[in-house]
Formats: sequence, structure tokens, C-alpha cells
Amino acid sequence: MYEEKNIENLWSKEYQAKGVPSSFKETPSSNLVDFLRLFSKEKLSDSKALDIGCGKGRHSFYLAEKGYLVTGIDIVATNIDEINNAALNSALPIKAYKRDLSENWHLENEKFDIAIDCFCFKHLISIESRENYLNELNRYLKPKAYYLLTLSDIDDAYYKQFPVRKEEELQVILDPVNNIESILYAKEQILNFFSKYFDLIDHKLNHAFSEMHGKTFLRSTHKFVMQHKIG
Repeated sequence: MYEEKNIENLWSKEYQAKGVPSSFKETPSSNLVDFLRLFSKEKLSDSKALDIGCGKGRHSFYLAEKGYLVTGIDIVATNIDEINNAALNSALPIKAYKRDLSENWHLENEKFDIAIDCFCFKHLISIESRENYLNELNRYLKPKAYYLLTLSDIDDAYYKQFPVRKEEELQVILDPVNNIESILYAKEQILNFFSKYFDLIDHKLNHAFSEMHGKTFLRSTHKFVMQHKIG
């Protein structure tokens, strides 16, 4: 089970409290907008996109509006119900499923042209859950598929104010407001972890002010664009 605690309950409470950006933002991330520019001249008909940790679906709907057939996965059942109901009402090609990312993703035999993960992977704490994530990502992506990953840097101003514990030499932070853990990553740690199945296409370290739990902090976050090596 995902990190051996009731993470679904913690995230359900977070989405109600609207403390972190993924809980309250409705417009797509600028990182996703930039990512899709890579494919602006390519045919999108029948291209499949996987939205990992889709939340309430702001990125899933943006992808669908851009022409993708979208599959979203998230741990929170109420998020999944909201997405599927809204997709039905809007007639957009989105299917959302409740999934525990530390277990088999159960996406049948689907293969995706692109996958996005905006601040989800960083919440997988144990090495077992992270390795499962990597193996499932490899299993469901087409050869040469593109993958967008965004997450917090080790110098992120919000998380730096809290105590650190070590997990396999990584920095784990507990957000005391919502009791949800995160791993803070340096660039090379991500590259080393994903190098078995992915090549780096682009990396950017972003610095921007952002609201966390009602206060503004200078955030430090990574944007990775990677390409799948293996089918």
C-alpha cells in the first residue's frame, strides 16, 4: 500500500484545504504548456497521454483540449469521480482511474506517446515505491515517448524550513500542515534514477514565488523533459 499509511485520506483533506498549488490551481502549469510546444508541429490525432497524479484534472483537460486521448491516475477517489463526470459532460476524451502508484497501475495494454508528472513522484518515499513507479512508467510508454517530470529542488524555500530525515541518502521532508512527506531532489539524483530507461532532453531549474498554505515563498523547482529508451 502507498507508503503504508492512509495517503488517500491525507490528500483528500489537502484538496479540501487547498493549501498547495496542485490543490487549488485550475490553469495548466507553464511547464506543461512549454512541454507541449515540442509537439506543436506533429499530428496529435489518436496520440495518447498519461497524467500521473492527475489530481482534479487541470492538466488532463488541457491535454484533451489540445487533441490528446488522456488517461489520468490518482489516489483520491473523489478526484477521479469529478474528472470522469466532467469529461462525460464535456465530451472530452479523458478516462481517469483510482490507482496506487506504488502498485501495479493496471492500465491494460495501453501504450502512451507522452506522460506527465507534476509534483507527484516526489511523494513516493520508499525505494520500493519509486522502483515500482519507474518500472510501470517503462512498461506503459511507447519507444521514444516523452516524459515531463516536475518536482521540488533541495533548496526550495518552503521545504527548507523543516527538519530533514534521510531515506536512501535522499532528503525527506514532512509538511507539518498536511502531514504529507516529500523528497527534495538534486538534478543528478533524478538523472541517475531514471537513466536506465530515459535520456535527458532538457532540464531547467525554476525560481518563482508561489503560495503554500496561504503564504508566499520563493520556490525552487525542477523541470525535466526525458525520452523513453526502451519499448
